[in-house]
Amino acid sequence: MNKTILTIILFSFSFMQDIDKAGWSYEAKATYYLAEKISPENALMLQFSVPIPFVNLGYAYSDNWKKGLRLDGIMLGSLLLASEAYGEIPPDCRNHCDIDNEDEIGDLLTLISLGTLIYKYIDVYNSAETYNDNLYNKVFGGQRSYFSMEYNKQNNGALLALNFPIK
Repeated sequence: MNKTILTIILFSFSFMQDIDKAGWSYEAKATYYLAEKISPENALMLQFSVPIPFVNLGYAYSDNWKKGLRLDGIMLGSLLLASEAYGEIPPDCRNHCDIDNEDEIGDLLTLISLGTLIYKYIDVYNSAETYNDNLYNKVFGGQRSYFSMEYNKQNNGALLALNFPIK
């Protein structure tokens, strides 16, 4: 019984649809794109919701988790080097001793760690946008259009803009 089910599953992989089929209508492509695209805001929310190192839900959501792991490695490595650079401060020298070169290196490494954390939040949003751009290009064969809206006080109304890239 198990061999039969396994054979059916493996055989069904040969009939999977690909998005490069010429027979797909525009409506089918649009439906596929709308079902498969991801929300950059959700990716950012997932990244914010669990700020634990090596738990990169935002990067996993955009299928780019290896990049999140590399950035976490950089962040934790710089924090470990910073803690090593600070070393042990004697109790009698906490407030009145001069700052060593090692303390300045520790401060720099701590800032690098903080900068990496901020960069992760920016990059997870951009990674989701890049995922959507690549999906649109794969489905429709071109760049996706962008929509923007602004409110104009002079006209008491909205200004709508739709951008279609021209090659």
